[in-house]
Amino acid sequence: MLYRWLVSLYPYGFRQAYRDELEADFALARSEAAQNGAGAVLRLWLSVIADLMISVPREWLRTPWLAVLTVAALIAAMIFYYVVGRIYRARAFAGGPRAPESPELLVLMGLMVLIPIAAVILIVAASRFLSVRTPHRGRRV
Repeated sequence: MLYRWLVSLYPYGFRQAYRDELEADFALARSEAAQNGAGAVLRLWLSVIADLMISVPREWLRTPWLAVLTVAALIAAMIFYYVVGRIYRARAFAGGPRAPESPELLVLMGLMVLIPIAAVILIVAASRFLSVRTPHRGRRV
C-alpha cells in the first residue's frame, strides 16, 4: 500500500506511536472520498502529500540525533579544512609532488566548511518554521 510506504518516511519512534492511527484515519478518509468520486480521491491524495511534505521534515527535526549529526558533520568539515589548508600552505608533502596551486582548491575548501554551516542554519530555521502550530481546517491525515 502506498500510504503505508509514505508513513514509513517518518522517524521510527513516531511510526511506532502513530502508525495504526494514521492508517485507520487514512482508510476512513479514503473510503469517504471513494464514495464522492475520483475528484475527492485526488483531493485526498493531494492533501496527504502536502501534509507529509510538512510533517515528515518536522518530525525528523524533532529527533535528538539530528543535532549530533550536524555537529559531527561540522567538526569533520573543520578537520578536513584544516588538513587541506595545511597541505595547501605547505605546498607539498615531504618529498612528494607539489600541491596544486589553484583557486578551485580554495573554493572547495571553503565549501567544505560553508555547507555544514549553511545546513545548521537551514535546520534551525526550518525547525522554527515547522514548529509553528497553525489552526487547521478539517481533519489532517
